[in-house]
Amino acid sequence: MIDPATQFLIQAEDIPKQPEDVRRWHGLQGAAFALAIHETALAENRCILIIAEHSQSAQRLQQELAFFSGGAYPIDIFPDYETLIYDGFSPHQDILSDRLALLSRAALDRAVVIVPAATLLLRLPPRAFLLGHNLRLQTGQRLDLSTLRRQLHASAYRAVDTVIEHGEFTVRGSVLDLFPMGAANPFRVELFDDEIESIRTFDPETQLSTGITDAIDTLPAREFPLSKEGIRLFQDQWHEQFGGNPRDCRMYQDVAEGQAPAGIEYYLPLFYTETETLLNYLPADLLLITEAIANPIQSYWETAKSRYESLRYDLERPILPPGALLLAEDELMGLLKAFPRLDRLDTFRKGARTFDTLPAPDLGIEDRAADPFHRLRTHLATQDARILISAETPGRRELIDQLLRTAGLAPKMVSSWLDFLTSDAPLCISHAPVDRSMYLPEHRVIQISEPQLFGE
Repeated sequence: MIDPATQFLIQAEDIPKQPEDVRRWHGLQGAAFALAIHETALAENRCILIIAEHSQSAQRLQQELAFFSGGAYPIDIFPDYETLIYDGFSPHQDILSDRLALLSRAALDRAVVIVPAATLLLRLPPRAFLLGHNLRLQTGQRLDLSTLRRQLHASAYRAVDTVIEHGEFTVRGSVLDLFPMGAANPFRVELFDDEIESIRTFDPETQLSTGITDAIDTLPAREFPLSKEGIRLFQDQWHEQFGGNPRDCRMYQDVAEGQAPAGIEYYLPLFYTETETLLNYLPADLLLITEAIANPIQSYWETAKSRYESLRYDLERPILPPGALLLAEDELMGLLKAFPRLDRLDTFRKGARTFDTLPAPDLGIEDRAADPFHRLRTHLATQDARILISAETPGRRELIDQLLRTAGLAPKMVSSWLDFLTSDAPLCISHAPVDRSMYLPEHRVIQISEPQLFGE
């Protein structure tokens, strides 16, 4: 439902409702694109997937949406591996944790998920894998540590001496330390005989307990299984794909021994008879919003083909062809047709909705001027457009507030975008770690980021 008092940009007819219905947005300057997404999220009681141009754009949109939303709905990034395709090392465990956590809860009815375009190309494990490798531990439960060890190994958890990172566990007598994927903290499970007596969180740096809980749920530590069945399927498909003598291949030997070697992510399809995509994990009534994604998709494919040609002849480390790991561009676009979609345009096309937004005027501080704040002062004296200054941190907000007050300007501190809209103060300041600005001339609103204020 559209609220005209707090939603300036989006009208009901701007939002597509049916599969294959594509609407186009043009003229959204700076942070106005994120504001339009926010207003769409408020109007639509469903999940929205934003396909961002690249990882930096995804992070920027997440920060801007976090400010505009004020916590009204969850905003998550499905992160990239941050490795090049066919790299011989694996993503950081925290990245894998974030990916698995999002996949486990992706069927949220109302949420915003952001994914870089190239990341959406990568094939994922089938949903049945996550459902079949969830493990719940709770106080009072009977637990056989030997059986649990085998279950954790099958879910690709690593046995270590001291638990520090996601995906690690250790057993000392009747105490189990475990850092589940997707969890904010590791857990210490204490048993009395074969019964769980207590579950506590602890600090991985100090190893000291920080709290107590009744239950924990664990996700697999990787996006593939290291169970006997998973290893056997990997071996069978390796032979079918590569042939040759696997004893010469360290990757094959490590998996056969139940280990997860570095770079194993680019062999993921060998663990499954079929794979899925992020789109399979999200609700069926999903709404898509895309940036300019054609170029990054084509660029990623060119990189994949180039690296494949240069690395494919290493008989000790054979690699899968790009098509086994990635969706083709036409394959992805075919999948996207199943959903209503909004495309952001940089260049106008016939039928596009053009929004009345502009770059924010230059009201920045001019250090060498007799009055460094003369642009801001002149605007406030002669114009009626209200101004919101977005400071990157609470500390920077306090500093900028002090600078403005010293110059004879008195900004009102607001806690959120909604707080600003419901205020009538001509100059406001808020904590918002955003680096883009915007001007909404029809509604007489200017939002200035801290970098623009200081001319950075």
